[in-house]
Amino acid sequence: MNGTIRWLIRDIFLRARASGFSALLIGVTAITGLACLTIRTNLDTGHLGFWFGRIPAGNDPHQLLFWLACGVADVAGVLVALLAMAGFVPSFLESSLAKVPLAKPPHRSMLLFGRCLGVVLFLAFHAGLFLAVTGVALGISTGQWVAGYWLAWPLLIVQFLPFFAFSVLIAVNTRSTAAAMLGSVFFWAVSWGMNFGRHFLAGITIDGPTQQFSRGVECCYQILPKPADLSLILYRALDAQPDGLPGAGLRSVQQLGLYSPTGAVISSVVIAVVLFGLSVFELNQQDY
Repeated sequence: MNGTIRWLIRDIFLRARASGFSALLIGVTAITGLACLTIRTNLDTGHLGFWFGRIPAGNDPHQLLFWLACGVADVAGVLVALLAMAGFVPSFLESSLAKVPLAKPPHRSMLLFGRCLGVVLFLAFHAGLFLAVTGVALGISTGQWVAGYWLAWPLLIVQFLPFFAFSVLIAVNTRSTAAAMLGSVFFWAVSWGMNFGRHFLAGITIDGPTQQFSRGVECCYQILPKPADLSLILYRALDAQPDGLPGAGLRSVQQLGLYSPTGAVISSVVIAVVLFGLSVFELNQQDY
């Protein structure tokens, strides 16, 4: 790997450690892993529970794994990562810091690529660590080892990519941490809302003017990232039986196959590539 890219990746990890973000993620992973080690099945009710109380996963460890992967690592993890790491690119592009590296070789696109790759690898490392610790802890405490749990790792990265790419595009154009942070979170919220909205409309019959609105929603759904669909992929891979995310209005979508797992993954990757490409183009047009 190019020495400059290696240095940029290393710099991301050093910055995260200096800011305390790495310690926070490791702490959350350790606490969650210890909690998973305390899980036991109540012999009277058959329900799973921590040593300090019952958990809402009923008696199905698969459902608990789904909530750990989707709720903690996926939804909360992606959102926290976007907020915490939104400033890594804008700070790199501040004029006072960027004049020398951007005015000389290596090429600007390589510098931006190395910076972004460092963020993605940082997220991948901590996501993998969280899944490994919680998966092993739950396996030890319940005796059930679910291979599908590891699918959450690539799905989390795929979901993170388009939202982070949007954050990078805003950062390149504004050099503002606040704008990159708010913009990426807004894009994340719109994508989730559009995903749920489309699936709600797909399960009902509508006529008249509302039908045109439904078509517009369908078009937006096809273009935007599909985070809820990625969660449904994981739900099926874990073979979780009790009500979970599909019970929140997505059960019919899952049962009738009204979504495309392959399409959800491809759309996220394509959007991320397009947004990163636009970021490189914008960066190359700017003066430093």
